Amino acid sequence: MPVRVLASLCVCLVLVACGHTPIMSIYKLSQLDAATVDIAALRAAVLVPAALRPREVTLHLSANKPGGATSRRESFLLQPVDEPDELRLLVHEAVSGSRHYIFRIAPTDVARAQRFHDGMAADRAASGRKERGSLSIAAKACRAGRLPRGSLLLTTYLKFEPGGAYVPLARDVDLGSYVDEKTLREKIPVCGTQP
Repeated sequence: MPVRVLASLCVCLVLVACGHTPIMSIYKLSQLDAATVDIAALRAAVLVPAALRPREVTLHLSANKPGGATSRRESFLLQPVDEPDELRLLVHEAVSGSRHYIFRIAPTDVARAQRFHDGMAADRAASGRKERGSLSIAAKACRAGRLPRGSLLLTTYLKFEPGGAYVPLARDVDLGSYVDEKTLREKIPVCGTQP
């Protein structure tokens, strides 16, 4: 299952995510059966420097026919999750000077996401061929304070089932090593100043 994660600066994280994906995460993702994913329980999380605030987090799902042509695509605006039980699942990942943010599909969108999921399974059953799916998460961010000097590290995670563990997708990606400081400041405006 190809998994792309875009965080804050969109393209730069996609280009580096595979090099930052832990081997155990690759194994866990390869064992994932998309047909059994509980859409309502799906969670995305990001660990970012405390000065950053994710905003406008969007989940993109697509189904691809054998050969690569996209047969359907859907996008969902994610909403923040501020549940202590969810945050506790990431406590062992805490890093000084950083903060976790968790997101989920809005309850009003779960039925639409489930229809997408069920449609993909039905197409697979009808054709006898396995469609491939992809999932990407795009997020804009703003600055609530000064960006730290040096590395600007972020880590992204997904959780696929209730009570399950968060799987790190890209660990310790240094955005500052891929984008110059001027571009970072342009792409990550001060909170409250963006349109």
